[in-house]
Amino acid sequence: MTKITELIFKGIDMVGSEYDYVSILARRALQLQSGQMPFAGSGRRSNLEKAMEEIVSGKVTVMPRKTKEDKA
Repeated sequence: MTKITELIFKGIDMVGSEYDYVSILARRALQLQSGQMPFAGSGRRSNLEKAMEEIVSGKVTVMPRKTKEDKA
């Protein structure tokens, strides 16, 4: 298995669903693309790879969405 494949499977396991993982991954990669500094070492990797490593290493956390019950 390649490193990227391992990061994908680890990320899905951490987040709980493929959809949520891709959503978080895309959001973080866009943040990096717009100039936000990476939490992990920069190196010569794509923003997508950096985002994957940050999520799997626990450097990016996700706040749960508020439900209607939480807002009341």
